[in-house]
Amino acid sequence: QLENPAQPLINVEVVAHVTRPELRTSEISNTFYFTFTVNPDALRNGLKIRNVVPATEEEARRVLERMDAEEIFA
Repeated sequence: QLENPAQPLINVEVVAHVTRPELRTSEISNTFYFTFTVNPDALRNGLKIRNVVPATEEEARRVLERMDAEEIFA
């Protein structure tokens, strides 16, 4: 998120699957969301953060849902 370019946030979604190879199945067991900040000194020293956009409409929808959820609990 680049709401504040001086303090960018990096949002990561991790989907955990339970895989049962003997049954040839896999199912989602949990989804984790992490938000990281960037050290201001790193930015001053030239670190560049790329703006990554969703590849599909479904991904974009999930990003918006997550952003809405963060606003509710902020």
